Amino acid sequence: MPLEAYAAFLDDEIIRLQSSSGGIFTALARCILYNHGVVYGVAMAEDCKSAEVVRVDSVTALVRLRGSKYMQASTGDCFQKAKTDLEAGLLVLYSGTPCQINGLKLFLQKDYSNLLCVDIICHGVPSPLLWKKNVSDLEHKQSKKLKAVNFRAKRPSAFADVWGNLSPTKQISVPFGQDSYMKMFLNNYCLRPSCYKCASKVFRLSDLSIGDFWGIENVAPEMNDAKGISLVIIRSEKGREFFCQLEGIREKKVRYEDAIRENEAESTSVSQPAIREQFFNDLSRLNYSEMEERFFPVPLKRRIKNLLLKTPARSLLEKKKRGLANMDYYVQYTLGCRTEKKDLK
Repeated sequence: MPLEAYAAFLDDEIIRLQSSSGGIFTALARCILYNHGVVYGVAMAEDCKSAEVVRVDSVTALVRLRGSKYMQASTGDCFQKAKTDLEAGLLVLYSGTPCQINGLKLFLQKDYSNLLCVDIICHGVPSPLLWKKNVSDLEHKQSKKLKAVNFRAKRPSAFADVWGNLSPTKQISVPFGQDSYMKMFLNNYCLRPSCYKCASKVFRLSDLSIGDFWGIENVAPEMNDAKGISLVIIRSEKGREFFCQLEGIREKKVRYEDAIRENEAESTSVSQPAIREQFFNDLSRLNYSEMEERFFPVPLKRRIKNLLLKTPARSLLEKKKRGLANMDYYVQYTLGCRTEKKDLK
């Protein structure tokens, strides 16, 4: 049973806006770096077709680690690098999925007082092939290379369609619930087999767990300013000590049972859908557009409506008319220089 649970957010609104939830990962990472330590976390690869764990030793480089990455991250040789840093006496923050943290602890074979392990409240790990096909399809349609992706942007790129044709770069913002990749992920079609019976749900070796505080309006409404709230679960005395050291945050202690009521991923694995096997059979032979059409066909009426609401600004206005919450998320794709035809093959 965890020691404590908190709703928390960073006072710095600029960084909080760049973060997926309340910015608490940045607060933890800065605390480590200000004490001459190092941080290991997930960053997108340069070509945006994969994610990888990287080592960061400066506050300015933290931007690479900020924000959720809904894909499997390669650890490379970071377990060995972290061990070298720990043996050298450096303060180390290592972040990742619960299974990655468990793997690190088993690799190290001993406890280190200078190691802080932070895992995320994990829904599951999607197929790397699905994401690569998504990127290739997008680059082909836009004739531009993907330069960056923000899976949980808190504001749309309001003039993306206007300026996209006038500048070398273009931003496309898709409402989180309408992005086809996220729909495949949230419907559990594309997850690893182990995610449906995740052993790390019951055996976790992290010091802290962080994630979105879903249902904050029912648990601590005074904390809810619709700018993103982090759920922080303290799992060890070391985790409690580090969390209490954080500066520039606001927090409220809550009951663990209340904190996870609308966040089942903290303790429960997702169910495996009946069509998962068919999904991966199709993924091996179909391109991404064909996968979209097969699993999420768009009715003609919806296609017409999407054309009428083409610009993100009008789409946002329509959301407000329907009375939806003002904390809407977007998957934001930033595309760069125009590609050559040979690059799209």
